[in-house]
Amino acid sequence: MKDYQLGLSSIFVIFIMILALIVGNSSAVLIFSTLFYLIGNISCFSIEKSSRREGITLFNYVFSCLILFAIIHYLDILVNYNDFAVDWNDEYKFWLLSEELSSSTSAHQVFISCFSSGIFQDVSGYLLYIGSLSYIAQNYFDGNNLLLQFIGTTFFGGMSSILLYKIFLLYFPSKVAFKHVFQFSLLSIIFAYSFVLLRDIVIVFFYLWVFYILLIKFKIRNVLKILLITLIVWQFRAGHALFLLIFLVYYLYNTFKKNKIILWLSILLVTVVAFLTLNQAFISASSTIDRYGERGEASALEISDSVGKSLYSLPSPIQELTFFLYAHIKPFPSWNSLSNSKGIYSGIVNTLPIIYSLYWFIIVFSLSKMFITYKIYQFIPKNLIFLLILCVVFVFLVSLGASDIRRMMNVYPIYFLVYAVGCSKITHSKKIKSKFEAITSYLLLILVYLIIKA
Repeated sequence: MKDYQLGLSSIFVIFIMILALIVGNSSAVLIFSTLFYLIGNISCFSIEKSSRREGITLFNYVFSCLILFAIIHYLDILVNYNDFAVDWNDEYKFWLLSEELSSSTSAHQVFISCFSSGIFQDVSGYLLYIGSLSYIAQNYFDGNNLLLQFIGTTFFGGMSSILLYKIFLLYFPSKVAFKHVFQFSLLSIIFAYSFVLLRDIVIVFFYLWVFYILLIKFKIRNVLKILLITLIVWQFRAGHALFLLIFLVYYLYNTFKKNKIILWLSILLVTVVAFLTLNQAFISASSTIDRYGERGEASALEISDSVGKSLYSLPSPIQELTFFLYAHIKPFPSWNSLSNSKGIYSGIVNTLPIIYSLYWFIIVFSLSKMFITYKIYQFIPKNLIFLLILCVVFVFLVSLGASDIRRMMNVYPIYFLVYAVGCSKITHSKKIKSKFEAITSYLLLILVYLIIKA
């Protein structure tokens, strides 16, 4: 990478932070933006020196783009606040809770408010995060601010790009890793949920951390790290925490599969620890999945021409398999949100589903073809294959209940990693052919949908 790119990315991020200050009219926005920027750049020093420059540049660009879209999202809400302030909107709920927590008398009270009440259950960790931001802004700067909360989310989006870059460095040289991660960070669904007031990107960050641990050399302390991360994720969404234990079991199996005694002792120990610390999470996660499934079915049946309504009418197990396949092309049709836009700001934000749905369809279609036609599984490390299988199982299980794709996207980086590794094993002409076929297939799906709807 050319030397000027690092300087250019630094100038860009500073310009965007100043823009955020002007639009948000808040010193807290500038202070926290600067703090997050510094933390991100310092975190890049965990990257090997030869690849560090690309890592810093990557973070700067991704963080800048996320703040820019946070500004656009903020302006959209200012213009269409009545559409934002509705009871079913999770962003609005979290905004009200952050406002409530901002009036706490102390940081200790923020903590007590988040964890002492059973009503918050598996959102306690997220409330502590946004509540801490709002409390600090309210007591030490010029008050809580909606744009500040959006930027609090962009921090985890930017940090996720660093972790994904470190994962890709395990398989690619720095320039190739930069290209892949930069593309994924800006074009995938993860970008669209990295500047809104939701907890999903925080879960993505911790999942990426676990994936990185799974793919590097085994160390005993990494088992403790995964357990700690699981406990943290439990405070954000219990069901996602439980699945991390499956990844931990895989980690132990992959390490000790030749030593059965150590393997089973390790699994037994993890099971006991999990039962003692996470037993309530099982009940919570089960009820949450049931609730999401019932809500998703009700929403689909209320819409006369929805794809979801057609899927719910299918018999089992065809229904479950179709839900799984449909999860990989959602949202479909991708232009629904754009057609409901009110003004230029919402129009810009609502173009993202059109971009990331097509992009992801190309990835999944190409990955499937590489496995079926080109048999790339012969050339991909086995640990990646097994990890991909676990991620596919995860998507299948989530698609049966909480079928919203933002609850599945935390495993998408592994899909993309295997896709990227697979692309490096086939010829350029085969890659172009797969992408062309993917785009053609997607357009045909749209055509069939329009014909049926007509």
